[in-house]
Amino acid sequence: MADVNVAILGLNRVGASLGLALKKYSRQGGAHNFIIAGYDSIPQNVKVAQSLGAVDDAKNRPEDVAKGKDIIFMTLPTYEAGVVYPLIADTIRQGAVIFDFSPNKQKMTLLAERHIAPKGHIISMTSVVNPKYLYHGVLDTEHATPDYFERGAMLIMPSVKADKDAIALATDVTAILGAVPHFFDASEYDVLSTAVDGLPPLIGAVVFYSLLKSSGWSDMVRVSNPDFAMLTHSLYDRHPDELRDVWMNGATDLARHLDTIIHNLSQIRSVLLNKDEVALTAFLDETSAEYEIWLNRRMKPEWELEEQTKPENATVRGLMRSMLGSFVVGGDRKDNKQKK
Repeated sequence: MADVNVAILGLNRVGASLGLALKKYSRQGGAHNFIIAGYDSIPQNVKVAQSLGAVDDAKNRPEDVAKGKDIIFMTLPTYEAGVVYPLIADTIRQGAVIFDFSPNKQKMTLLAERHIAPKGHIISMTSVVNPKYLYHGVLDTEHATPDYFERGAMLIMPSVKADKDAIALATDVTAILGAVPHFFDASEYDVLSTAVDGLPPLIGAVVFYSLLKSSGWSDMVRVSNPDFAMLTHSLYDRHPDELRDVWMNGATDLARHLDTIIHNLSQIRSVLLNKDEVALTAFLDETSAEYEIWLNRRMKPEWELEEQTKPENATVRGLMRSMLGSFVVGGDRKDNKQKK
């Protein structure tokens, strides 16, 4: 079993789940033993990740964690990742592969390549997680699980400068995590994610703020329950700076979506004020039916049909076997060829 040295920068739910998934693979007899070091600016996240067994070691400085590692997962919030990339630029080894999970794909890829390339290779990625956790949206470390990526997809968004072997490694790591790799355009993802990832926490924040400023807020606090917490959970598990960056990056698209929502809210307001039960029933019937269609598709996505979801298949695939033997562990394959 070959050792692979991994760094995880950001021990939130995604980062800690990555560590747990890699450890599960090694524990179940996988071809590679992942030795994982972790970093997070929040000490509690580090403590929880260590208690879960997601990391073997943790250090207080990201540059120390990234030093000499074969694979680096960047799962820090955007505002932190932008600071960390310059710090690790001198400590990463030649040929290291960095999988960046930052939400703003185009912006962060350009920033990362400016500091890391050509010494290291940047691949932008995003997980479409296990449908089992679709209604478990809290992103704190305590909710990390080894099966977080299983039965899901990994969207791989390489830039035009991306190294082909690093791209191939991304697909193999994805298989180890139990997901199916799908190649996606970063600019298209940024637009789509604004709607499904940026808009919900914005709506939740606006609802919370509106109720906070209402006269009955003190009484609402006493009777609030999970429905309200689910709507507003991003104010709990995401830093305000992260939310600000996401919203500002997608400001134009968010404004467009808000225009549509405001129009529909205005119509629903009129329906409610007029006590129009027929119109309200028609709205609910159509919305509920379409929601059921969405939920069924999301619970059993098309990529489940692909055999690549099985982690054991990754052990026999040539790229993971060869790249971790030369490209990653032994340095950049291009450098090796030049030395022959």
